[in-house]
Amino acid sequence: MMKHIYLIFFLLLGVVLVCLGQPSKLVEDYRKQINQRLMAGNAEALSNYFRDMVELSINQAAETYSKTQATSILNDFFQENPPIKFEEAESWKDEDVVHVIGTCFSSNNSTYRIHYIMKKSEMPDKSKKTGYLIYSMNIEQTKKCKKHPNSSGK
Repeated sequence: MMKHIYLIFFLLLGVVLVCLGQPSKLVEDYRKQINQRLMAGNAEALSNYFRDMVELSINQAAETYSKTQATSILNDFFQENPPIKFEEAESWKDEDVVHVIGTCFSSNNSTYRIHYIMKKSEMPDKSKKTGYLIYSMNIEQTKKCKKHPNSSGK
């Protein structure tokens, strides 16, 4: 009988610990929306998820930029490296901070590792609501590669 109680206790404890580390539905919605904008190469739409100041690193050139500057830099990046697919590899939540890592395949046959970090923040629309905004994004070219299978051959 005591073994069953211990077993149930440890199973419940395991479920609780696993659930605590999982992103919430709100976080999932933000991730999906951001990932869609990354795949579309839409810097303007992506900037809706930026904090006022964003740490942006592209191929090890890191700097903190205003939202407007970061949008312009990402727009230039997407013009030179049009994305055809973004695949999220992993994500995790640590208190109010969410990390997302994925791979972006470009139509110029380059592959990029993208790591962005969101933090729970007051939304910029003055609504006093909270959401998750990107405060750091790191983009690193991993390699030149053959065309991605979903490439349209452009």
